[in-house]
Amino acid sequence: MNKKGIIILTLILLVLAVAGYAIYKPNSTISTSVIPVSDFEGCVTAGYPIMETYPRGCKTPGGELFIEKVNGVSNENNHVVPINTTSKVEIGYVAGNVTVGPICPVERVDHPCVPSPETYTSKEAVVYGSDGITVKNRTRLDSKGNYKISLAPGNYYIEIVPGGMRQDNKKSITIRTNQTTVANFDIDTGIR
Repeated sequence: MNKKGIIILTLILLVLAVAGYAIYKPNSTISTSVIPVSDFEGCVTAGYPIMETYPRGCKTPGGELFIEKVNGVSNENNHVVPINTTSKVEIGYVAGNVTVGPICPVERVDHPCVPSPETYTSKEAVVYGSDGITVKNRTRLDSKGNYKISLAPGNYYIEIVPGGMRQDNKKSITIRTNQTTVANFDIDTGIR
């Protein structure tokens, strides 16, 4: 290789090295400061992760957990509960199984019509407050028609959406601390 070729090769390598450094150098314009937060809403606005619990929580990088105010009720210290605390949130559960049928117009004993998993996963269990209107929580059914939802103790209504032939399949339920209330549903498809 001649002298001119070596100079060109050296210049190309130098340009590539400078370009590589410019692309991969630490970006000093990104701020790593922690946004001050004093409540659940501020934590959510700051973009920190929201925990899908009841009530919902939001955790800051500093290790503070802010609990969502539910029905106007909050804990002391403006919702601040340190992660390492042993504080207890009172919850109970509603759980159940949903059956859907008939699936076929004619079902024989030796040839049953079994619902597909999508028959269940396309439906939701929806929990309403004691007024029967305000949605408090919801979850999709699993592929076998089961569901489980955590709730604060109290009186609620629950229904499966979309329902079947009956337009109103809401059931009244009472949730007690550390207990599971069972609410099963039979959905009539109307196929005959």
